Amino acid sequence: MISRRAVALGGAALIGTSGRGYAQQKNPPAPAASASRKPKLPPGRDPGGVAVAVIGAGVDYTSPKIAGRLARDGEGDLIGWDFVDNDNRPFAQRSQLIQSSAQSQSQAQSPLSTLAAHGLVNDSRHTRLIPVRCPDSAVDALTSAFAFVVRSPARIVVLAFESMPASSVALLSALPERARPLLVVMPASSLSVGAGNWAPIANLLLAAATASDPAMSSDIRLPSGIDLIDDDFRGREAVLMDTAVAVQAATSASLILAKAPALDGIALKREVLATFAATDKPR
Repeated sequence: MISRRAVALGGAALIGTSGRGYAQQKNPPAPAASASRKPKLPPGRDPGGVAVAVIGAGVDYTSPKIAGRLARDGEGDLIGWDFVDNDNRPFAQRSQLIQSSAQSQSQAQSPLSTLAAHGLVNDSRHTRLIPVRCPDSAVDALTSAFAFVVRSPARIVVLAFESMPASSVALLSALPERARPLLVVMPASSLSVGAGNWAPIANLLLAAATASDPAMSSDIRLPSGIDLIDDDFRGREAVLMDTAVAVQAATSASLILAKAPALDGIALKREVLATFAATDKPR
């Protein structure tokens, strides 16, 4: 669950373009000029646990909590990628994200990915993070992101975008067979399609807060656990609350996988839904 403090402070064909595996990203294209302004990755070792990819606008990996749960290779390098700067430092600072959000009303990039990362590491010691930074949630960006993720150790994917066009949702339904081991979790309110246009995807779990629009399509509805909204999210409360529920679902999935690692994304989704149904929580 995303903590009160994290919310208040902002969380201080598919193999086409950039279709490399994570190990092959050791020889990337030339980094963008902005890459030199990003902080270095704190040193560390792989913490172990179920790998959860967070695809969004990047994370603040300088946060000690996030840095300690980053997935790393045998050399201590981050398993993750920045498709904006073409390097393995998918950094997103709060001020940068809010500035970006103000500049783009069609695809606001809020600090949802950092908030999601904080929520995941706060809720479970069984999780390690694979952050993937995309310029937006358009088809080309997600194609590159999933081409990377399916070749990484990730078993769960959290999509942390404020909005997704219908074309990107269609991409998820066309994932190849090798992506089926993944469980993809996303906030229901980020969909740009209505309930009448939504065709369920077997390994995609739409998470919604009980306070969200009841007419919105979702697979699971839970209390968000959020009682304090950052001023920067005024008017965007729904996607923040739904992201908090997506974190709860992803955390539950990681705990299940820790005990039953053979489950694929479809079976894992069924187990997550059954777990929350058994607790008599609202859905």
